[in-house]
Amino acid sequence: DESRATLELLPLRCFFDQSAVRYIQRFFSANTNGSDAEENDGDELDDELINVFFQTFKVFPCKLKVDYMPEKMDVDAFRDGNYVEILNLCPLEEMVLTLQEVENNDLSGWGSVFRELAGKWIEDICATQAH
Repeated sequence: DESRATLELLPLRCFFDQSAVRYIQRFFSANTNGSDAEENDGDELDDELINVFFQTFKVFPCKLKVDYMPEKMDVDAFRDGNYVEILNLCPLEEMVLTLQEVENNDLSGWGSVFRELAGKWIEDICATQAH
C-alpha cells in the first residue's frame, strides 16, 4: 500500500527540555521492525500504520515558537563533531522559526518521515535563520 500525505500546520508553540529532545531522537531512530510475535488483527493494523510507505509526504511552511531548556552539554560529543551540542550552552526563549515547505518522496515508516523532515528543516534553519 502506498500513501500520499500533505500537511498544513497552524503556528506551533513548543516547550522542550533536553531530556525530552533526547527521548524524541531515540524514539524516532529506533528500529520499528521488531521480532516476529504472535499475529492477530490488532498487530497487523499496528504494523500497517507504523510501516506505511509514502510515495510523497509534503508539509507546507509554518511558524514555530520554541522555548528550550538545556541540562548539560556533552563535551565529548562536541569534540567528536556533534556541533548540535552547542545549543546546550544556554536556554532559548521565544525563538521564532519559519519551517519551510518540505516534500519527501519514497519513504517507508513514520520514523524515516520525521527524520527527513527534521533534517531538511534543521539544514534550512542553519543556513537561513541561525543569526
